[in-house]
Amino acid sequence: MVMIGHSQRLAQPLTRGQKRLIAVVLALAVGLAGWAIARSSAAPASSHGCVNLVVASSTGGNLLSRCGAAARTWCQAEFASNSALALRIQAQCRDAGLGPRRS
Repeated sequence: MVMIGHSQRLAQPLTRGQKRLIAVVLALAVGLAGWAIARSSAAPASSHGCVNLVVASSTGGNLLSRCGAAARTWCQAEFASNSALALRIQAQCRDAGLGPRRS
């Protein structure tokens, strides 16, 4: 299919308005991508009786999450241990307001 005048239209430089439109669209795309990356990379915070922790696993990152009675039971078990993972869980338990029971 022959397009008459097509090569001439392609050879013409963009107008100022076209350049601005391209710049605005690119700026929006970059801004939206940056916002999405920043928003999605944040793991949920531990608070209000819910414990959330991101740990490395064989398939990548894994989110450990417990709330309510399950979180209390989990935290009490982890406060009885001193492994590296238990220490990380203990810190998140404190953030969630589920510190160790005092006897």
